[in-house]
Amino acid sequence: KATVSVLYWNAKMVVPEKGISVAELKKLPKVTFTSSEWKEYVTEQSPVAVKRITLLKKPEHIWDEEFLIEQADSDALFTVYSSEGQMLTDKNNDSDSPYAAKWVCPTQRLRLTAPQLKRIKAMKNRKKLYMLQDILRVGLGPKLEKQFAGFQWDVVDDIRKVAGFGKVTSHELCIWEPKCFRPAHYDEQDTIHAQLFGRRRVIVFHPAAYATLYPYPVSHPADKYSQLGEHIEKGTNPGPNYPRFPWAAEYARVVDLLPNEVLFLPSHWWLHDLAPSEKCTSMVLWCKPNREKQELQAQTVNILTAANMVTVRRNIEKLMVDKIGAMNAHKLWCCLERGKVPRSICLEEINVHVEEVQRITGLLLSHTKSWLLIKETVQGRFNNQPVECPQLEASDDEAHQDMDEMSDDF
Repeated sequence: KATVSVLYWNAKMVVPEKGISVAELKKLPKVTFTSSEWKEYVTEQSPVAVKRITLLKKPEHIWDEEFLIEQADSDALFTVYSSEGQMLTDKNNDSDSPYAAKWVCPTQRLRLTAPQLKRIKAMKNRKKLYMLQDILRVGLGPKLEKQFAGFQWDVVDDIRKVAGFGKVTSHELCIWEPKCFRPAHYDEQDTIHAQLFGRRRVIVFHPAAYATLYPYPVSHPADKYSQLGEHIEKGTNPGPNYPRFPWAAEYARVVDLLPNEVLFLPSHWWLHDLAPSEKCTSMVLWCKPNREKQELQAQTVNILTAANMVTVRRNIEKLMVDKIGAMNAHKLWCCLERGKVPRSICLEEINVHVEEVQRITGLLLSHTKSWLLIKETVQGRFNNQPVECPQLEASDDEAHQDMDEMSDDF
């Protein structure tokens, strides 16, 4: 429940040499459902793990591939992701993105039946790992639908209402395999994570950690994911191109979710699923935005929260992409980060767009904080992305025009 600063970064801060050590992270609060303590967290939009919530009326059901084979129709297809470890789900190389040509998605999306998935997992010496992640829906078979209806959803629904989350729009089943992890990412919806079987260890990061986790650009195929998921998993330091990364630990909490435990995660909080040591199954409930709650917050709170600032950053990026296209927006952000403009790009045109960005941010923040926001938005997020952009390849000083006035502020 700690209060954190949104624009906290100071270039004079000493950067730790090590990465993020999971063993040294603070624990996320875990409280019992029978106490009233969990209500304090959820009403304050803070994540919390709640234990002793029995969702399954028949806890002996494991909800793994064997269970799906028994309960689902034999030809029912499930979405499965395969990778050598890093699971970027729902991501692929979008041909419309300027980053797609040089970005290799580490995950392959498949459509398999439960028997097919079981046969693949039984193969010896296979290199790839598999994770089933799909929405439970009508059409998977009457027996499975009956099992799903047997969940005690009224308990979760009562807690959802107390938390101020909107109505549940979908239920996503996730069957994890040992050694596969899902990198840090955030969602723009409130989510409820119910653990059904096995142990699932997760790290949650406050929305203010945005500047330390270096998310991919909005127009990148891996939008909303951190570029540094593998370093979080391994506890390594990505190096000088990402100087703020070690400070992400200050905004992180770790928790082990066991069966009959539920994690309530407000929107824009980051979630990193560490590789489990055993097979585990979880259910994710996606909640519709609660407009009444958002309007009430806007009327009573005259402060931009860290979650609000994530939305501001995203909207600035989207605005530039809509105005000048994804490739030109990429050039603009690279110029801002470098403080120099290649000869092939018109400096006056760059200044026009920069003034537009500053005008928008200036409606919300002071001049100094406006520039700090822009700086945190671009640093380490665009120049580190391989893209076919020949105008930016020249690196010698003679090939660039200095952005004197801009760089003084920047």
